[in-house]
Amino acid sequence: MQVTELKSFIDQGKTAVLTDILKRRYVPKAIRGVEIPKSNGKTRLLGVPCVVDRWLQQAVSQQLATRFELTFEEESHGFRPGKNLHGAVTQALKTSMMAIRILLTLI
Repeated sequence: MQVTELKSFIDQGKTAVLTDILKRRYVPKAIRGVEIPKSNGKTRLLGVPCVVDRWLQQAVSQQLATRFELTFEEESHGFRPGKNLHGAVTQALKTSMMAIRILLTLI
């Protein structure tokens, strides 16, 4: 299925998919492996879910974010909107430097 076909699928088959999920009969489709070129000339495998599974993943993600995002600490960086590895490293360095300053004042 193409992304452009998703709306009509949802309009026609949403109830059946949701029923399968609620009755624990829904089985996600196998992901499609796509090789992505890397800068060193090698490739890495990227798993691409089918359109319906991606739609369901996004729906769950949005619901979880609205329920739990407010309870995360500002320092939490794992898989959150607007957060990334660079921010996590920067925060860790700031925290480490603050701890070193505190230790130096105690010596």
